[in-house]
Amino acid sequence: MKTEVLQIRWHYDANDDHTPIYSIDFQKNGKNRFATCGGDSKIRIWRYTCLDENMNPKIEFLSTLSRHAQAVNVARFSPQGDMLATAGDEGTIFLWVPSSTPAATLADDAEELALAKEFWKVKTICRSMGAEVYDICWSPDGNYIVAGAMDNSTRIYNTQTGQLLSQNFDHLHYVQGVTWDPLKEYVVTQSSDRSICVYKFEKQIRDSSLPLLNLKSRIHRIDYLNTQNSKSSSVPTQQTSDVDVDNDRNGSSKYEDNGSSSGSQTNMDLDIVPEGGTENPFKVTYSLYCNETLVSFFRRPAFSPDGFLLITPAGKLRLHGQPNTESIHTVYIFTRPSILRQPVASLTGFSKPAIAVRFSPKLYELRQVSKHSPPSSCIALPYRMIFAIACQDAVYVYDTQYCKPFYRAANLHYSTLTDLAWSDDGTILMMTSIDGFCSSISFTNEELGNLYEQQIAVPAKEVTPTASLSTPAKLDKELKIPEDTKVKNSSGHSRPQKKRIAPTPLYPQN
Repeated sequence: MKTEVLQIRWHYDANDDHTPIYSIDFQKNGKNRFATCGGDSKIRIWRYTCLDENMNPKIEFLSTLSRHAQAVNVARFSPQGDMLATAGDEGTIFLWVPSSTPAATLADDAEELALAKEFWKVKTICRSMGAEVYDICWSPDGNYIVAGAMDNSTRIYNTQTGQLLSQNFDHLHYVQGVTWDPLKEYVVTQSSDRSICVYKFEKQIRDSSLPLLNLKSRIHRIDYLNTQNSKSSSVPTQQTSDVDVDNDRNGSSKYEDNGSSSGSQTNMDLDIVPEGGTENPFKVTYSLYCNETLVSFFRRPAFSPDGFLLITPAGKLRLHGQPNTESIHTVYIFTRPSILRQPVASLTGFSKPAIAVRFSPKLYELRQVSKHSPPSSCIALPYRMIFAIACQDAVYVYDTQYCKPFYRAANLHYSTLTDLAWSDDGTILMMTSIDGFCSSISFTNEELGNLYEQQIAVPAKEVTPTASLSTPAKLDKELKIPEDTKVKNSSGHSRPQKKRIAPTPLYPQN
C-alpha cells in the first residue's frame, strides 16, 4: 500500500488560491479517468497512472468543464460510464457527454482549453427550484438520477429528457446524501435531521412510465433495556414494528416488509420510538445520528455492490448497558432484511464523525486464516467486499470478513475530508478535502486478494437470505429469548415475541 497527498493545482480561484474540493468519482471502464469538482464552479477530468513498480502516481490533466455558476458539490459518472452528472449550489444538474470539439462558454479559460486533451458538452439539464443540491446518485440502469437538496427535498429526474418525475419532502432538514440500491428496489437518503429515509422505487399507478418514491421507513431513534436498572437485562425491549429477533439475526427475514403487502398502505416512521421512552427506567432511547451542528456539508451513505449491505455515516452510539456514558462516533450497518427497521451492527473506533462511505466495485475471495479450518467471516457471505469510511480526519479501509480496519490513513489533510472514490479495478482509493488537495491510496493485487469470479445469484423477494451478521459470543448469549417470553398463537404453537434489539458494536481488535 502506498499513500500520498497529490499536491497539484486541482481547483483554484481568480487569485490562484486553492479552493475546496467537494467530490470525486472514477469513470467505469475509463482507464482510471476520474472527475473532481469544487468551490471554483469547475469540473476537471483527470487520469491516474502509476509510473513504476513503486506505485508512484502521476496525474494527467484531460479537460475542464465550465457551465456551473456556483460551487459544484458532487460529480458522479453513470453506471455505464457514458455520462457525467454534476450538481451544485445553483440547484441545476448538468449531464455531460464526450465531444469531439470544444463547446466554449464565457467561463472557459483559454489556457486550459489549449491544454485540454479531450472535450465534453452538456447533453441534458435537470432544473429544480434553485435549492442547493448536495448529493446525487444514478439508478443502476442509468435512466434516472436522484438528488438530495437543501430545501429538504428528494427529487428524481429522467436522464434523457431532464424532466422532473417525482419529488418528496419527508426530511425536516437538508438532504446531504443519497444512494440507490444496485438491485433497483430501494433509494436511501440521509439528512441532517438525524434520520435516514428508505424509499421503495415503484411505478405510478396512473402512468407506469413514471417512477414513484414510496416512503417505507424513516429511521432515526432506537431503544433498548437499561441493564443497570433492569433485572431481566437479557430480554430486549418491546418494539413497535414487526421484527423477529431470531429471524433478523439469522438472516431469515423476508426482503419484503411485513406490512407492505396490504395494498397502498405505507409503513411511515416504522422505526421511530415514541418520545418519552426514556421515562421508563428500564429503557434507554437515543438518536442514531448526529444533529445539524455536525460541521460537514455531506453525509454520504452507500450500498454494497451486491445490494445486501447498507452503511450510513454520521452515527452516534450509546454502548449497551451504559446509558449515562457519552455517545461515540460510529457508522451503522443495515442488512437487506433489516433495511426497513433498524441497523444490525455498528463500527466504532473513530475519533471524529464519519461523513462518507464507498464500496470497492470488486468482490474478493475469502482469506484462508488456517489450513485446517474453512474461511470464516464476520459477515457470513461467500466472498469479501472492501469498503472505505471517510471521517473528518482519517480514512479507514475495511473488508466484510473482519471487524477491524486493515488500513488507516490519517493526518493527510489540514481540513475536513469530503468524498471518496474507488477506481474501476479496485486498486486505487482517492479522497478529497476542503483544503483543496486530493490523496490516493494504491493497493497491489496481493494485498487485496483474489477476485471472486463466481456469479452472484440475486435472490427473489420471497426467498430468505442466507447471509447474516455474526455477533460476539457474549452478545449472542444476551440476545437469547427466554422461554417465558414466548407466546402461543391461536393454533396453540409457541412463537417468540417480537422484539427490538440494539445494534451490535463491532469493535476494532488490538
